[in-house]
Amino acid sequence: MLNRRDIWGLLALGTAAPVASALAEPAASDGGNTTSWLDNIVEFGSFGRANTEVRSGTHATLPADHILFIPPGIFHFDKPVDELRSRLLGLGQIKTTTGKTAPFYSQVSDRPQTGDQTTIYTAFDGDVSHIQFATEHIISGKDTLGTPSWKSFGDMEWDRLYTPEAYPHFTYLLNKSGYNDYPDYGLGRTVAAAHHVKLDQFGQGDAAAYSAYINVSGRMPGSTDFLANASGHIIHGQVHARADGVFLEPYEVLGFDEGHDVGYVGHVTRGVRTNDTGANHAVWMGYVAKSVDGTKPWNVFYTAYGHSRVGIDLTQAYFEYPGFEGAALVLKRGDGVYFDGSVDETIHPMHRWHAASIGRSRVVYAADARALQVVGDGTIGLSVGVEGVGFFGASPQPKPSISGKIEYGATLKKLLAALDALGLISDDTGNE
Repeated sequence: MLNRRDIWGLLALGTAAPVASALAEPAASDGGNTTSWLDNIVEFGSFGRANTEVRSGTHATLPADHILFIPPGIFHFDKPVDELRSRLLGLGQIKTTTGKTAPFYSQVSDRPQTGDQTTIYTAFDGDVSHIQFATEHIISGKDTLGTPSWKSFGDMEWDRLYTPEAYPHFTYLLNKSGYNDYPDYGLGRTVAAAHHVKLDQFGQGDAAAYSAYINVSGRMPGSTDFLANASGHIIHGQVHARADGVFLEPYEVLGFDEGHDVGYVGHVTRGVRTNDTGANHAVWMGYVAKSVDGTKPWNVFYTAYGHSRVGIDLTQAYFEYPGFEGAALVLKRGDGVYFDGSVDETIHPMHRWHAASIGRSRVVYAADARALQVVGDGTIGLSVGVEGVGFFGASPQPKPSISGKIEYGATLKKLLAALDALGLISDDTGNE
């Protein structure tokens, strides 16, 4: 038969299974003269007497290396939660003077001994006593994750095969609740989250709700494109519409300064490249939007909404690659920059995701004329091409060279013809 001191030892070692069989056995009482916080938890916790007072006693601070199992119930502790240095796990909670603990609670105030994170085999060689859920999981075997079946480029599921049964963590959330305020605007909305994190950053450095460190290796033998090799994703997933009118939004974050003078950067990607061989079509790109495989075009690739000092700022970017010097913006033939765009004022501002129409004024490279054209309200005002310059719809002409004496009519006629060819004048003198 286990006595209270035996249970104390089992709990301190984090051995919960023998404790479960001992809970039904009476424990000797010391009349309430507890000498340690742990003794008191075991006494009341063993018998499941929730909502009773756990007296801290004179020596209330627990060693930081204890792991305690808390049975179901609420147990009172007359000190702040900061006094709980041990790791708590179970179904019960400790009600301190500053609030209730979570069923799984831990605290670390000194840097623990760390393991070697370069490999999975040595990653947990350090002090893991403060980690609530430390997971080591190995997937091996060529066919363990299966083989994707080829479908078609038009089926967005063709190239991804998921095997949740092989993963260390798998969550399936089915939500049948929720509320959307204002059917015309959708401003007030409830959130159903499979994983929700609340983080308070009161220290220094960075604080992240999720952090990942990925090593990628394993090039496919015989691969001729970098996309055919192994890849690493910090966030990866798919969103599928199963009804008309729903909203697909794979990524959204909100930032609020709460009246403070702070900085805000919505998205940062930092890549450190030291090899630009570019074999197997390898490229580095900061942002890619793909409208492929579908049968209908997107409305817009990129939209900026609201007030800003500058729209796109490339003053700190350098374009020095041979053959692409100064290529801050690249357009193909026939495409250009359009002006005088407008929005549909009948649409609520929350729904104005893009321009409703574009103006007729533009700067475009016309493939047929082989010239960069400045078009105002549909009329070509200036054409600049390899042959020269043209005005008011005239084809580009080389720089005129007029020879002869000015007093002769033939020289004047040459000048008029040259200006007419440029489009600067209309030579009608021959009609008089």
